[in-house]
Amino acid sequence: MSRQKAISRDDVFEACDALMREGQWVTQQAVLQRLGRGSLSTINKYQAQWKQDFFRRYQGEGLPEHDAGLPRAVLEAARVFYAGALDVARTESAKAQATAQAELAEERHRLSREYAGLQAAARAAEEQASAQRQARELIETHLADARAEAEQRAQHAMALERERATLRERLEQLEREHAAQERGRLQEAKLAKAALETEQARSAAQERRHIERLEEERQRAREAAALADKLQAQLGAAQRRLEHQAERLLEREQRLARAEAERAALTAALDAERQARQAECDRRRALATETQHLREANAALGAERDAVRREAERLRHALAQAEARCETAQQRLAAQSGGAAEAAPPSPVDAKESG
Repeated sequence: MSRQKAISRDDVFEACDALMREGQWVTQQAVLQRLGRGSLSTINKYQAQWKQDFFRRYQGEGLPEHDAGLPRAVLEAARVFYAGALDVARTESAKAQATAQAELAEERHRLSREYAGLQAAARAAEEQASAQRQARELIETHLADARAEAEQRAQHAMALERERATLRERLEQLEREHAAQERGRLQEAKLAKAALETEQARSAAQERRHIERLEEERQRAREAAALADKLQAQLGAAQRRLEHQAERLLEREQRLARAEAERAALTAALDAERQARQAECDRRRALATETQHLREANAALGAERDAVRREAERLRHALAQAEARCETAQQRLAAQSGGAAEAAPPSPVDAKESG
């Protein structure tokens, strides 16, 4: 049996980039059809490297300065939308700041008559800050556990890669032996190829669903950020109206409880997704045992390795976002506590200590 010309890493990368520019899904079958040659095992290896390079270039970096292989019209529309949203946000922020300054000027003369109430509110704010620090420490503990789990997944992915290399060597040996076998094996190979294509189509559909879930998680993160901004504005209003401090603090605790419930729901969703992926892995292993075909086992292991790496990357991204939100909330609370202390007139005890 004559062998076709081997494909290189650059051939696979160019084919994947072309499919992305055309708005098509980048699957092994699509790359094979575009190249017209090569084996699925080789395409799978280089396609995994291309995915890592693609996410490293675009994930978390915002809009690129150059086209980066994307249509210029898409980039220009995104830049115009981003600039417009930024102008609206700045205008709304300026209006809110002017309103807050006017309200602060109107109520400043009342602060001196309510000094005792302000001290009680300040103590309550300090207690709340202490509780939030404890909550942050608990969150950091959970984040450390999640990082450890991500590292374990990465190690598992490396083990899968080594096992995949072993299976690839065995597959190449079987392909050499397959050339000398009788014609009946050719029909079996055709059936196995059809099953492999079906599995690849199923994997592509699962990848699309995973991307959709990722977009939903990003939307929930944006909603959480908007909720945090709303809470920050309400907290600032509560500090400017210190006679309502207790009521505002209670409202903030309720919102924090809802945010914690949302985080618990997200954790449950992650657990459910892991269980679904485990079920998929069990089904693939059952398919490999039933067909006794090393090529299908190789493809299943490669798909599992990609899923583990994407899951680890997604967990790292979610952890980074959670840490950023916690740090931002802590800084805003510290700044607001400092602003309330500066606005309050000094007590006799403070004056004595400063003297």
